[in-house]
Amino acid sequence: MNLQWFKEIVDNWPIELTQEISHMCAENLIHITRLHGGVTLNPSDVPDEIQKQHAQSICINALNSFSRKYAHSLRRGSLRPHTLSKRSSNEKTLPFVSASRLIERVELNSATHYALEALPGIGPKTSKRIVELRRQKGRFKRVRDLLAVEGIGQRELKKFSNLVYISPRHTCNIELSSKAIKQFVKSPCFENYLQLLTEHIVGPWGRNIKGDNFSLEERVAFEVLNYRHTLESNRIRRRFWDWGVTEFDVRSRASIKEKATELRSKAVEINADGVLLDDSMYSPFVEKLISVASETIRIVMFFARFETAESYPTSPLFAALVSARKRGCDIKVILDRDDGKSGVPSGEINKAAYNFLRDNDIDVVFDSEEKFTHTKLIIVDATHVVLGSHNWTAGSFYAYQDTSVYLKSSELVATYLNRFNLLWEQYSQ
Repeated sequence: MNLQWFKEIVDNWPIELTQEISHMCAENLIHITRLHGGVTLNPSDVPDEIQKQHAQSICINALNSFSRKYAHSLRRGSLRPHTLSKRSSNEKTLPFVSASRLIERVELNSATHYALEALPGIGPKTSKRIVELRRQKGRFKRVRDLLAVEGIGQRELKKFSNLVYISPRHTCNIELSSKAIKQFVKSPCFENYLQLLTEHIVGPWGRNIKGDNFSLEERVAFEVLNYRHTLESNRIRRRFWDWGVTEFDVRSRASIKEKATELRSKAVEINADGVLLDDSMYSPFVEKLISVASETIRIVMFFARFETAESYPTSPLFAALVSARKRGCDIKVILDRDDGKSGVPSGEINKAAYNFLRDNDIDVVFDSEEKFTHTKLIIVDATHVVLGSHNWTAGSFYAYQDTSVYLKSSELVATYLNRFNLLWEQYSQ
């Protein structure tokens, strides 16, 4: 590995280093990268630029992995949990969806009387009584301990019980008051960790170093060297020293990175309302969504099992589609069909659904047998989209751990509609 590759990483850090310390850090980064399996085996077969990108990527990820651990300890010790609260919305999303927002919960054993006063049903007098009881009796152990406060009964407690919490005792001695710390917790990369050093907030590996007499450059050098020594003391990590990766691995990762960059360039920036649909939440939600459709419904489904028995879990969805078609909705459905050799009998599973939809005047096509259409996508009225891992099968609704998401966004839906229209044009010929 070329030392210059790692000097480029050091040069991008938010701290200006002397040439000597920069060189020292770059050498230690080579060791860190090797200990993370970043060596390319048979390097003569791989262009230098691809080797460089691979080594730098491994090195940066290794440094960030440490930073994330420290950020996690800060979150665990200093960040407050949140709760959902209904909010007013000028624009109605769906008649069966309530708009909500996240609200930071109040920690009872550290909150000021001003913070407590803001809770529903708690006025200035009651908030001061809470603080006074806490001073006299010590920490609250349960939220229900507030019932001992004059002016708080079961009815008052019910109003705000989901807005408060009691945290376990912790030893975190760093408050999230610094702008640098807030930025680090939000984005825990190594560069942001180094920014904490410039403010003398933390020292080697997160220790408070206000009493130490290290220069800023010495602290940076110590951080990198200490990480190297930590890895070298790890018996499992030492095995990576001579393992490395093959030419195929390096080229594959380079290809994946290139595709990821291309996808990011095509990403749509959206402002969307959404609902997370876990397991059995999916079917009733989609049934309601189809029932409010007024113009168009577009569906792509890998597995869609139809059974004549009305008690079968997917029957309400098929019934909702038939009702929507009778209302005049334009419905198009794409189902997967295997080639009969794959061992995944999507064609057999989807055959009954295909025949049922066609018999009820709903446009439906099978995809090409050459490859799977693994998508599970529903688009309603060119505004609402549901996508995720749910198939239309009993197993998906009740036996497996599937998750999908509903989003309301015309910008996002336009992207999926374009994709659907291309597939429809291809398969309907």
